[in-house]
Amino acid sequence: MKKLTAILILSVLLIASCSFDKETGTSETGTGGSMARFTIINDYLYTVDFDNLNTFNIATPTDIQNIGRQKVGFGIETIFPINNTLFLGARNGMYIYSLQNPAAPVRQSFTSHFLSYDPVVVQGEYAYVTLRSMGWNRPSSLQIYDVSNLSNPILVKIHPMLDPKGLGIDGNRLFICDNVLKVYQISNNIDITLLASFNIQAIDIIPKGERLYVVTANGFYQYSYANNNITFISQIIMP
Repeated sequence: MKKLTAILILSVLLIASCSFDKETGTSETGTGGSMARFTIINDYLYTVDFDNLNTFNIATPTDIQNIGRQKVGFGIETIFPINNTLFLGARNGMYIYSLQNPAAPVRQSFTSHFLSYDPVVVQGEYAYVTLRSMGWNRPSSLQIYDVSNLSNPILVKIHPMLDPKGLGIDGNRLFICDNVLKVYQISNNIDITLLASFNIQAIDIIPKGERLYVVTANGFYQYSYANNNITFISQIIMP
């Protein structure tokens, strides 16, 4: 129950971060955690369930329309939007969908990996995927892909991890919810150096505006990472 409540906090953050332009009548993309299962882009809401990608037209809030449902694969877990593209994390790989026509997403590629839990975030031409092993002697890891060609992602680096879950990225800072919360510096988009770790059992994370919003199994934490200094701000502990 605590984990569910924590994930709902991140969902509220996604909704609260959406803005609405009264002059144009359109909304901008919200900010969600890497383990989010829905996202809003302008007049459209996209959600994923175990097998499908669902598209809703939300231009008229009092008349939300389900305009599309398409089979993706199996074990679809997360959704991450960037540059009119959706990156879907599944237990067996990463799916990329084009939103050239936002009402009808089109699959551009699928990149497979061993069965695992795998949230994904993207910055520039690189996708960062944490793979949390489901057993079978497969080690957990951070995998980095060159996605400059969305139709042909290329695996360029693998970093070993212990028990990774959600992750977030902002500039040259990469935040990973591993066995503890870890903060890395990124070099050349693919090399990482550990800068700091915090002994909290983080589940997912949103870096936004030099603030770090962290959800754990028992609460919600805020950190600042302004001026390259990572400092604690506040916490809410759930009973």
